Amino acid sequence: RGKAPDLWNRKEEDVIKQLDDLKMELSHQPVSTVTGDGGCLCIVRKSMARVLSVIHQAQEELEEVQAKPLYLRPKKMRVIRRRLKLHRESLMTKETQWMLRLYSTRMFAVKM
Repeated sequence: RGKAPDLWNRKEEDVIKQLDDLKMELSHQPVSTVTGDGGCLCIVRKSMARVLSVIHQAQEELEEVQAKPLYLRPKKMRVIRRRLKLHRESLMTKETQWMLRLYSTRMFAVKM
């Protein structure tokens, strides 16, 4: 079937060709399982998933390498660009939520 490290060393055309072959094999699989000379569907699906993940990771790495031109980049200071977005900054872990609920700020009414 092929393993992921082997797929990384191949050319892009070969990987896409292997994906097409796996798709064809999956389309013919139900017919061959009835006749008795076929393998398991899950093996073909896992192989397809492995090939697709290698393709997508390679595309992501290519996009990271190709930087945007200077005039399309945001014009903020570097520190501000590196900062978390407001939504991500406000998120809390389960443990933090639990601690805040357990040890919340106490309010007392004082009689005068």
